[in-house]
Amino acid sequence: MSKTAPKAETMERVREMIRRDLMLGPDAVIEDDTPLFEGDFDLDSLDALLLVTSLEKEFGIKIPNEEIGQEIFADVTTLAIYVEKQG
Repeated sequence: MSKTAPKAETMERVREMIRRDLMLGPDAVIEDDTPLFEGDFDLDSLDALLLVTSLEKEFGIKIPNEEIGQEIFADVTTLAIYVEKQG
């Protein structure tokens, strides 16, 4: 997936959902290149499912099961880019 910069608003909305869904608190620092799998957050399948559900509701998109994986969840920027492309 190519990395064209997503909108700042999209990035912030994604960060807010990550903070809420992973119960990190409102002051948790989430950098653009923060890995979601095998990083500080180390998402598991339940975390990913919760986040996908939140993204679908927040952005009015549908993320097919076969799309859920480490490619779109590589980091915060990659996830925001994917969300924008679905919208």
